[in-house]
Amino acid sequence: MDRLAVPRLLLAAVGVLVLAPVAIRAEVPDLSITISGNPASVLPGDHVEYTVTVRCALAAADTPRATLGMPVGTTFWSITVDDSIWYDALPAVGAVGTAAVTWEGMEAGGSDTFTVDVVVDEDVPPGATLQAGAWVFDVAGDTDANFGNNVATVTTMVKKPEQAGSAGCASAGGAGLLSLLLLGLTVLRSRGRHARGGGIAGGR
Repeated sequence: MDRLAVPRLLLAAVGVLVLAPVAIRAEVPDLSITISGNPASVLPGDHVEYTVTVRCALAAADTPRATLGMPVGTTFWSITVDDSIWYDALPAVGAVGTAAVTWEGMEAGGSDTFTVDVVVDEDVPPGATLQAGAWVFDVAGDTDANFGNNVATVTTMVKKPEQAGSAGCASAGGAGLLSLLLLGLTVLRSRGRHARGGGIAGGR
């Protein structure tokens, strides 16, 4: 055998190994997240519903995980998801913490939404701002194409209790309010002549 035959065979084998096609992903996913809160302003003791939407662009994500950090001054009430999501971590009802959910993959162009309902603590002072944050990443370890859209926040204002009923009273005006009071007294006197007692129907 030619003395150069073996080196040539080795080079050929190495060349085959080097030039063999390798399975690599041309693109990585771009996961993004948005969050909204409803209503925009609340009273102590009210509920706030946070809607979190996760989107996947460019390439499929293997295992996206989204987490909602509840605001200070709120407690967990409930969560609503569809069948494609499973829970990673949820606080107990009435507890504080974070709610995390995971998808069994998300295709490029896909999106999904879940909602979390929280209760505002009774001792939260009027004028306080409740800030909730949400973030998403792929637990499979894929590099995200744009980390700038992986985090989102939303704020909710806590209003004074008297603000809830002030608008309705102001709309009647001074003269209108006096007329309503006089009409009410007239009705009560009329009922008093024909009845000896009773309650308010449908009252709480």
